[in-house]
Amino acid sequence: MVMVVLMGATSAWADEPPVEALVPPPRTGWRVQGLPLLNFNSDEGFGYGARLLLVDAGDGTYRPYRHSLIAQFFQTTRGVATHRLMMDSPRFFDSDWRLGLDLSFINERFSPYFGQGAAAGYEPDFARCDDREQLEDAQDVCAGNPSFRGLRYYSFEQRTLPSVVFNARRTLRGPLQVSVGYRFRLTRIRSRYSAKDLGQSRDSRLEEDARAGLLTGLEAGG
Repeated sequence: MVMVVLMGATSAWADEPPVEALVPPPRTGWRVQGLPLLNFNSDEGFGYGARLLLVDAGDGTYRPYRHSLIAQFFQTTRGVATHRLMMDSPRFFDSDWRLGLDLSFINERFSPYFGQGAAAGYEPDFARCDDREQLEDAQDVCAGNPSFRGLRYYSFEQRTLPSVVFNARRTLRGPLQVSVGYRFRLTRIRSRYSAKDLGQSRDSRLEEDARAGLLTGLEAGG
């Protein structure tokens, strides 16, 4: 009985494939992945877009990959937009340098602003109106809230075109690395909203601080 068990076990081991055969072959060349982008909120509206990822694994020896490229298109029915093109090359032209590049167009229509430093503060009633429909006819008054200053009192719009971020780094020895980078961003700020966006006629918190001389580079009412 013992001999039979041993022989059976030996036969089972002999049928098992070698460990090398269980390891999948490395991925090579280019592969593509995609992701749809959808969202909704009452301020920004319905958002739609897509993100596309292209990865070049080269001959399979590059870790984590030879090159990667991400392209994103996203915008909403209320004008919010985030369009980006991002590149990452861990071994740029087979060198020891890792290069990254990020090109973006960003339109943030409802960015928050609550003040500067210790003077910052938030009073919910200043921008709260439970019945938004009434604001379509009169944006400065909200029935039942005498403290109301405007639905967009704490908001401003910033439109960035372009945004450029470049970085390069390489390992020197052990944990030591050298890194260099450059960033350029051209942003236009608007502090007023139209009646279509339920914007009030009075100053926002951002404009109040600009008129008080707490901010530079912003023309109140622009």
